[in-house]
Amino acid sequence: MSVVLVGIVGALVVFIASVRGEDEQVQPLAETVAEMTPDHGEQATVPEPSLATDPAAACKETTSADLVTGDGRGDRDSGPGVILAFEHAYYVERDAKKMIALTSENSRIRNAEALQEGIDSNPENLTHCVRVAATDDDAVWLVEITQTAEDAEPETITQRITTTEEDGQWSVVKIEEAS
Repeated sequence: MSVVLVGIVGALVVFIASVRGEDEQVQPLAETVAEMTPDHGEQATVPEPSLATDPAAACKETTSADLVTGDGRGDRDSGPGVILAFEHAYYVERDAKKMIALTSENSRIRNAEALQEGIDSNPENLTHCVRVAATDDDAVWLVEITQTAEDAEPETITQRITTTEEDGQWSVVKIEEAS
């Protein structure tokens, strides 16, 4: 089993074990965007590259009302912003304490030792790209994280992340596996 796969499994086990919730079927993010085809014989628009097939080309910073994409530092100004910050702390800063600082006080994702163990199980050259899509609930986001290690195929993790806003600052509350 590759080091990347071990890291993914380790990180998912930590998150799922700490936030085990109801099994709710969520359509994968890639399937939630319908492909547009113009009428009247116009040339079809080429869809954006999939993060799973071309992470470098697809990981440009984008922001719209329904979709945020990127690998940047994020912020605490919105649900997608805190999710980007949380993933940046995991993949780039590799710091569980910074991840915990981005969670709410009542979050079950506050085990620094387990988080750091998940981080340390990944190769240091692991890159990531995050796509955060809105759902019907303003605090819940469908998130695709595509991670790529040097000389390895990209791997995508799909999660449902619940956030909360308190006093103008957003925090991560819960992370669940989405299928």
